[in-house]
Amino acid sequence: MINKAWEIRDLLVNESEKVDLNNEFPINGLNSLKKNQFMSLLIPKEYGGEEVKIKEASEIAQILGSACLSTSMIWGMHCQQVLALVKYTKNDLKKEILNEIVQEQLYIASVTSEYGKGGHLLTSQSPLNWISKNKFYINREAPTVTGGANADAYLITTKTEENGLDSDVSLIYALRKELEVSQVGGWNAMGMKGTQSVAMNINGLLDDKNILTKVKFEKVAQYTLIPMAHIMWVSSWLGAAKNCFKQLIETLRKNKYTKKYNSDIITYCLSEVRLLLDTVDIYLNHVIDLYEKQYHSQCLDTSSLKTFNIHLNNLKILGSENLFKAVNKLIEVAGLYHGYLKNSETNLERTFRDLRAASLMYHNDRLKLANGKISLFDSDLLPRRLSKELTH
Repeated sequence: MINKAWEIRDLLVNESEKVDLNNEFPINGLNSLKKNQFMSLLIPKEYGGEEVKIKEASEIAQILGSACLSTSMIWGMHCQQVLALVKYTKNDLKKEILNEIVQEQLYIASVTSEYGKGGHLLTSQSPLNWISKNKFYINREAPTVTGGANADAYLITTKTEENGLDSDVSLIYALRKELEVSQVGGWNAMGMKGTQSVAMNINGLLDDKNILTKVKFEKVAQYTLIPMAHIMWVSSWLGAAKNCFKQLIETLRKNKYTKKYNSDIITYCLSEVRLLLDTVDIYLNHVIDLYEKQYHSQCLDTSSLKTFNIHLNNLKILGSENLFKAVNKLIEVAGLYHGYLKNSETNLERTFRDLRAASLMYHNDRLKLANGKISLFDSDLLPRRLSKELTH
């Protein structure tokens, strides 16, 4: 699958500039992912998927992100939805839903944003309208749905009952053909243009089979949606930044005899960029290891959960801030022509615009505030004292 990802990357390199220039969805890239069975990589083999590990999915996201960050983000967020389906779909529906994703290579978009609450994931203000014991009408307005106009299916958060708590959230899975879907306005952003994260209205008459799980949504989000979002976002951003670093090094080596590029200041700046990239890379792999070994299997105690949540939030903060800083520093090194202007030798200008969105996606301020509160109850950071029995 890694080799296939590199083959798809070749297509994305040619498409990414056009996607950005024309402000359009990377449909050719998505179709290539579908053709190569990438929409079902995380689905277990018993349902026809490839059952790849999270670390391999992260590596694939980096490869895709090195060519077209929008395509990588679209695919990474799809993986987020798929993992939730794998882990939490009700047993009587699991085989049917997962087999269909494998066979049809469905692209699943996430509908969690709402007017009035922003991107706050764990609540909803849009109630289901129950018209009988097992049928309900959904009327969902969302200000941003990444790739929503091109999705084959949707994972949608809703308020379970009109008079219930906003925190009582149901997770709805529905195929596009079951719904009336309309796009509201366009997507005219500084960067990440290919994601086409448009506002949408989604309506439809569904039944209780469309409710994914009876497990509390907070648990679903905590064990799948949030960790996978942060892991796949940072993987995509890291791939884009790594590619810019490689492109600039190649440009410098072409011009190695010119005075500007034969400077200790330049090599010093490159060392700083490498430190930023490696720091994110190492922290990303550390969080993935924790997630795959313990958190993903839900075997952490309460104390370990707090620590992991801090690490997870730190990953998103560190990734978004360090990688944007790295690309900004590369532009300083490259100068006006190779860094600031659109040109064929580097993607610096486009990647700079794309990565400016990184800290705004579930805003870093929220995560820092959450980490500060958790730290009040998770401050014992020194190595633990061993019991006397273990020391003899």
